[in-house]
Amino acid sequence: MLGEAKGLSYRADAVLDWRPDDERYRLELALRAFLVGSRVQVSSGVLTPMGLQPSRFEDRARRERWLAFDWPAPPEPGRAHADGGTAIEGLPAGTQDRLGVFVQLGGWVDAMAPGQRWRIPVASLGRLELWTVEVVGREPITVPAGSFDAVRLRRVPEGEQGLSVEAWYTPAIAGLPVRIVLQQPHGERVDQRLRHWRPAGTPP
Repeated sequence: MLGEAKGLSYRADAVLDWRPDDERYRLELALRAFLVGSRVQVSSGVLTPMGLQPSRFEDRARRERWLAFDWPAPPEPGRAHADGGTAIEGLPAGTQDRLGVFVQLGGWVDAMAPGQRWRIPVASLGRLELWTVEVVGREPITVPAGSFDAVRLRRVPEGEQGLSVEAWYTPAIAGLPVRIVLQQPHGERVDQRLRHWRPAGTPP
């Protein structure tokens, strides 16, 4: 992972742990960097025919923040409550949190065609955003883990304040991203590149 924050460039190691079972999932991203510190994000929830349905999102850095989801029976919309007491009402079916959205997108790789777009509701800590995600196309990509034939996605910018996102997926790795680039409007940037991956059940 390569990053820039407050004028400081840094390198970091991160581990993405994806654990689905028949009905539930748990996704954890753990980051540790010299001078920057540590950060852990966790998304957990239920696996449905439509994909991930988050139950809880946690973001632990200098302090812990969380978002708890409640999904009544359809067609009632969902809701979420943040640690600070903020409530988000009217969540549409298919809403993701800011970590799980990258696995949800990976599940659609086989059906992606250049120019195709999706509108994905994404709940952050305090508000609901609608991400427009576009398939840029297929292209080769080389990361520390190797070279792959990948599908490149990007979040279509919506105003100057939105988070810029690019992600590359390959069918060779179970729909998980091999590279993600996040760019904040104020200049903070994170470039995550896969160095090693291990399927469940194989020795480290």
